[in-house]
Amino acid sequence: MMLTDNRMTLRWRDAALLVCLIATAHARAQQMRFYPVRMAALGSPVGTVGNPVTPDFNAALGCWEVTIPSGGFEIALEIQAFGWSLPAGDPLLGAIQATVDSSTYDNGIGGTLAPKGWPGQPRDGAYLTKSACSGNGDPCGGPPFGDTCDNGANGVCAPNPDWVMAPCFDDLPGDTQSTLDYAWGTAAQVLCDPNFGEVRSLGGLILDAPQDAAGTYVIDFDPDPNFSFFSVLAGNDVSTYTPELVPACITIDRPDRNRYLTFENEFPNAVAFRLDMLSSVFYPDATVSGWVGVPDADGIARLEPDPVIRTWDENIIHITGCDITPAARFVLRPMLIDGTFPSPIIMQTTPQPGGNKFWGDTVGFFNGTFWTAPQGAVNVDDVVGTIKTWQQADGAPEIPRTDVQPQEPNRIININDAFTIIRAFQGQRYPYGCPGDPCQDNSAVPCP
Repeated sequence: MMLTDNRMTLRWRDAALLVCLIATAHARAQQMRFYPVRMAALGSPVGTVGNPVTPDFNAALGCWEVTIPSGGFEIALEIQAFGWSLPAGDPLLGAIQATVDSSTYDNGIGGTLAPKGWPGQPRDGAYLTKSACSGNGDPCGGPPFGDTCDNGANGVCAPNPDWVMAPCFDDLPGDTQSTLDYAWGTAAQVLCDPNFGEVRSLGGLILDAPQDAAGTYVIDFDPDPNFSFFSVLAGNDVSTYTPELVPACITIDRPDRNRYLTFENEFPNAVAFRLDMLSSVFYPDATVSGWVGVPDADGIARLEPDPVIRTWDENIIHITGCDITPAARFVLRPMLIDGTFPSPIIMQTTPQPGGNKFWGDTVGFFNGTFWTAPQGAVNVDDVVGTIKTWQQADGAPEIPRTDVQPQEPNRIININDAFTIIRAFQGQRYPYGCPGDPCQDNSAVPCP
């Protein structure tokens, strides 16, 4: 699956300045926003809080964004309201409601995001923040967080001072559901002066990002004033209006690889995997077909001529070999023990980069935590990333991303891999095989 990502990239210093300017600009404006706060592994058990995330503001898309290298996780978004910094008593807040636009779970590129469910199901997909664990401030009051703070917070549930209606007496139910368009709302029994110049929490949403998630998802509010609104009393007039609504962005950069295909086995029982090449820039006349063999200790497998039916204990499986080449598309077909084939998976190696280059685009840039996906160019980042893998540096790209030689990848990263990428930068074509056979040894038998 090829992704075209034209999002604006901000330097850390510029991002900090932008956030400061945004905060200043909205200091007196009512605003509601989706804001990513935590992330956990896909399918985490009830009670899992996960790890905190820190989003950056994406000025091009106007959203608070987190970027993850692959799918297979769940992420918690908090609904925050702030900017109510008008003089005390004018206006008074009567009710507040936020509604998610469920169409934003699908971006038309990768797999569809899915809410975790609703009360009474194995995990709840929405929650309120009327109460919080005194140990760490995480929401409590039921799954997924646990109403006794049994999540390691070492605290007890207590009224949350950051709750939108904390200064008031809230009367109406706090959450509703219409299919996937979750709504969070509450109303004051007596009109309220929250005066929340600081960030206040209304509730949150937990979304599953499946393994095939890819691209950018913009999680937004329903802008209809009947669904996302503040209700206020100014003088003797009650008015309902829509505040500024700021979405969250979840970006999954699937790291394409030059010489490897990577997938996750989701079948608990015995299964075999057949791989066929659909198209190739460098080998348009070649036929690549085979069965995924037993992976080694690093989860790396090669193609075999016969089906390998087994229970795959490996979570992540990497396929490599002389027949896995850059700029090619493949289809992976699981075969169950009864001989039937469930839905196929389309996979690809790194597309041919731009700038009159032929191959060698292995990574993007290092963002301080991980190396981003290939960005369509062969440059110094690809060489440095390979050297970092060779050095086994912290945060270095994994071996399947930088192992590009020899013809049969050897799972060893050394100076030869770096030199191979330098030659790709210099404009050398992909050096192995022949147009009709990527596995032919063209050093011994010249191509026809």
